[in-house]
Amino acid sequence: MVLYNLSYAYGQAIRPRAQDETLQRLQRIAPALAFDLMEIQEKLAGGFTLDLPLPVATLRARAAQARALDGVAFELRRSVAPGVVGAAPVATLAAFLVAAALARATAGRFRRSGACRRCGGRLCPRCDGAASGSKLCAACQRLFERPETADPERRVRRLAELERRALWLSRARLAASVALPGAAGCWRDGPGSGSEERSPLLP
Repeated sequence: MVLYNLSYAYGQAIRPRAQDETLQRLQRIAPALAFDLMEIQEKLAGGFTLDLPLPVATLRARAAQARALDGVAFELRRSVAPGVVGAAPVATLAAFLVAAALARATAGRFRRSGACRRCGGRLCPRCDGAASGSKLCAACQRLFERPETADPERRVRRLAELERRALWLSRARLAASVALPGAAGCWRDGPGSGSEERSPLLP
């Protein structure tokens, strides 16, 4: 394949003698390949060259050369920090230091929102107050912790909704566990979680 490309280059450079010698070498080494390539070339008006894959060792050697280090480093920085931030090592380092300083300064100042342990509704520490501390929304607190304050009919309907939700979640988790290896470990009752999830219908 290299000899064929070389013969094509000699032909483009109008060096017929070198082209013929290279083709003869190709025919001696791989006559079948030479026949196939020349047959394809006859069918194409402008001819063609073969795209040869570069060995990994060659790429590594080129990347380690002094004149190529800047380009390699730039490509690596651009994948992590595109744009102006990745244009220079100093800008990249400064951007990461600023991000780390902001993260450290704001750590612990905000409480993250969560989900109700029973119905899955969103809990905001700032808006829900005590409800977020017990990991239950106000409706589920009244339903499970103070059932005497809830309307009996609405309580029955709500329990039925939670039962359907629990059944749907169990089926979805089973399907995900079968389709995705390791997905079972993402659930709260998965192995190594250190916690045990109870049914949303149990007190």
